[in-house]
Amino acid sequence: MHLNLRISIFRTVKVLILILFSVCLYNQGFAKQYFPLGTGNLDYYNGIPFKEGTELMVERTDFSFIPTDSLYLSGHIASEIHLIVSAAVATNVPNGVTVGSVAAYYEDGTSDSIDLIMGENIAEWAYDRPENQCCLAHNKITPAFSYWTNLGSESYSYYYSHHFYVSIETKDIPLHHIELSLNESSYTGQPDCPDLCTYYHGLENWFAINVHSVTLESNSCEVLYDTFNSQFIDLTKWEERDHSVREIDNGKLRMNEYGTTRRFSTYLHLAAPVTGYLESKITVQTGSLVLGDGTGFARIGGYCYNSEFGPGNYNEYEGNVWSDVKIVLNNDNTLTAKASLWKSTEPDQSAGPMILEQAFSKSINFDTEYTLSMELRGSEFVFRCGDEEIIYQIHTPVYPPYDPYQHLCTRIYPETGSAVSVKALFDDVKIDKYLGDFNCDGDVDGMDLFDIISLYGTYGCGGCPEDLNGDDNVDELDIGIFAEYFGVFP
Repeated sequence: MHLNLRISIFRTVKVLILILFSVCLYNQGFAKQYFPLGTGNLDYYNGIPFKEGTELMVERTDFSFIPTDSLYLSGHIASEIHLIVSAAVATNVPNGVTVGSVAAYYEDGTSDSIDLIMGENIAEWAYDRPENQCCLAHNKITPAFSYWTNLGSESYSYYYSHHFYVSIETKDIPLHHIELSLNESSYTGQPDCPDLCTYYHGLENWFAINVHSVTLESNSCEVLYDTFNSQFIDLTKWEERDHSVREIDNGKLRMNEYGTTRRFSTYLHLAAPVTGYLESKITVQTGSLVLGDGTGFARIGGYCYNSEFGPGNYNEYEGNVWSDVKIVLNNDNTLTAKASLWKSTEPDQSAGPMILEQAFSKSINFDTEYTLSMELRGSEFVFRCGDEEIIYQIHTPVYPPYDPYQHLCTRIYPETGSAVSVKALFDDVKIDKYLGDFNCDGDVDGMDLFDIISLYGTYGCGGCPEDLNGDDNVDELDIGIFAEYFGVFP
């Protein structure tokens, strides 16, 4: 499709979207990233987006007993979990009663939780119902959301129903699930409401808690991309561009390389380019060896920006800046962690200067797992090995790279007549987000289209993520880049 026709279509879509929709997940500056779970309507509380459709319920009645309910979170990493909750059949439960809890469980088995305390952070959803006033035993706490209702014919008048906000601060490790639990002993034995209160919300020993919406918050779009726990390499996430041997070994990716006299490499490429962040755990195993002269390494690397040219002006790879962080097998059979940046000065990547090559001070040992990461953060490039950082200040323009790609790689450089072997394991690959994935949900889809269209025509957007070519504007060039990645569903 020609660019002018594509732009014309997007302009038409923009008008339709702005007429039909008024909500967008754009958060100015993107200091925080939100992942609202669910598929229903979108609403905001204190700037936090929530979607309907993430319903958890625990209850005790004369007919059923559901003490726990869970929601699987599939390896997401969050700094905080935001929840919208309410209690039901709870009019006669007094202040200060811990009626239940919500716990966030991590993949390592640990957890963090918050108690749900009546009259403090949770309350009866229908506490404004006229028929409930005579036996309401707890505070009418401030709701996050209120809805005008009468639940059909159950009440003689309309009233506001209410939902309430709570949150759990979480650790920077992969989540497994959240669990809503009922504290049965805390509310049983509460007295019935007086006979004057004929509505069922006063029945003794009946009680329920609902989680209506869940939103994950992160200070980045960082998500766990692959744990390599499947039997085979997931080819929806990875591309194998050669015939080297790669295998899953006890939940880790094994990529070994060995040879003599010349360079050999084993690659595994991400199926779609990401922006900003790439991380992997890497172990170089005993048996990695230099016989004679040579080196080798296990690394994560990729093209993350171009310092000379932007979309529409590329001269193939000229100006592309390659970044990597790696564990190096030295000529003396010791290990070192290093960070490097290299700039291509030729269209075919045949020449260019090394603009950064720096070793971490951390001692690196065989058969020990290290977390390596690299992050493009504004005008900085940040490399990490564990908790140690190397920061490179960028003093050039930062454009999207030509032909962006990232990979995991094991490589050897044996000298003539020498041999090198590198045995490496990779695990727990994390990424920031895909190019065009503005709401950080792992897809480049209609929600991201709403985002970029809503800012189309913004000049001087202050580094907003919708400015895909880095010229501080959101215009036809950004729409054209976005169109190339629309429909990425890893």
